[in-house]
Amino acid sequence: EHDHRKSQLVVRPSFEREWAVYIVREDGSPATVVFKRFREQLWRDMLRLTSERGIGAGVKTEVERQRAVLAVLTPSVDRWASPISKPVADTLEEVWWRMLGRARYPRNVRSGQDGASFSFASWRGGVGFRSGETWSPADGSRTGALVALGEQMAELAQAPSMKKEQALGTAARRLLASLTKLNDRP
Repeated sequence: EHDHRKSQLVVRPSFEREWAVYIVREDGSPATVVFKRFREQLWRDMLRLTSERGIGAGVKTEVERQRAVLAVLTPSVDRWASPISKPVADTLEEVWWRMLGRARYPRNVRSGQDGASFSFASWRGGVGFRSGETWSPADGSRTGALVALGEQMAELAQAPSMKKEQALGTAARRLLASLTKLNDRP
């Protein structure tokens, strides 16, 4: 739906529906926070099609299997959107950009059968995309704080209120200040 998503978070929980939230700024329109969630868990439906109908079973790679299954799936998605003030959108975009500029990948990838996978991305004109992902970040970590911002964005899109937007802006400014302190160290 939108080519240049800013402050995007895609969440793939183990036992719940997948969802995404992001900011868009289209010409002549205010910044908008968009939240989308599958009506049914996509991963479960993909596994069901593979096991019940054998779709994608004869391919060589997992990527090819997923493509074959996705080609026949027509998932339903719920969508919510709400305008967001320019100052809050600007702060969120800066937080995403700085966090993604710090993305590093460990030698041993941490994942599990429960929890959630979080994929972050942002686009900046004249520069391009930055992205990164993590699995179930620790409470109190900067990545955990970034996930919390995404969750607040989703709540704002579903039920807009000035109080929610102010809380989101406060949390974003707090994380940005933390990131700025890191950059100021020698």
